[in-house]
Amino acid sequence: MISIFRIVHNVKDMLRIGGDERMEGIWFIWFMWISWIICTFYLNKSKKRTWISFWILVIIFLFNKSFSIGMYEISYAYLLISFLCYWLISSYNIIMMMYMLFISMILTFLFAGLHLVELYDPVMFLLVDKMWVISALIAIITIVLVKDLRGRFVISVSGLIQGELLFKNFLSSIYGVQILGTATFFDMIAITSVVIISWHTFEQFCEYMGQYVRKLPASRGKDIRVFR
Repeated sequence: MISIFRIVHNVKDMLRIGGDERMEGIWFIWFMWISWIICTFYLNKSKKRTWISFWILVIIFLFNKSFSIGMYEISYAYLLISFLCYWLISSYNIIMMMYMLFISMILTFLFAGLHLVELYDPVMFLLVDKMWVISALIAIITIVLVKDLRGRFVISVSGLIQGELLFKNFLSSIYGVQILGTATFFDMIAITSVVIISWHTFEQFCEYMGQYVRKLPASRGKDIRVFR
C-alpha cells in the first residue's frame, strides 16, 4: 500500500504544472500582464480603463512585497486586492450586497474546508493539486449563483481572501507565523478568474449565435436562447 502511494505521489509530481517552488505565482503574473495588455491596448479610452491599468500595475509591483504584524506576514498585494474587492461590493445596493456577502461566505468556508481536508488527509489530493480543485469549485459555484461578470469576479475573489484569512488564522494557532497572500493563493485567483472569463466568453458566444439564428426565416418567433 505504501509503495502504491509513493508511485501515485511521483506521478503527481511529474504532472503538476508549476510544481517547482520557484514557479509559484507564475499563473498570477501571466494573468495580470495579459489583463494589463488587453486593458491598455484594446479597451476604449476612458478613465475606467486608466484606473484599471493603474491598479493592475500596482498589484504586480506589490506582488512579492510584504510586512509583518502579530502572527502574520501580510502581502501588500493581498491588502490592496481586499480593499478593491470590498470597495466594489459597497457600490451595490444593500440587498445585492447582502446576497454577495452570503455567497462569499459560502466560498470562504469551502476554501478553508478543502485546505483542512488536504491538511488532515493529503491522500485526497494525490493526483490533482488542491490549487486546481479549489479554483475550479469556487469558479463553478460563482458562475451558478451570480450572473454578471463583475459580480462573479468580486464574489470569487472576496471568498478566496476571506478563506485565506480563516485558514491561516487556524494554522497560526498551531504553527505560529503565517503568510497572508502566498504565491499559491494568487495563482488560485488567476485560475478562478480564467475559468470565469472563459465561461462568460462562452455565454456571449451562445447569445451571439442565438441572435444570429433568430434572424433566420425558419427561426422567427421561436425562443432559442441557451441561457435564460
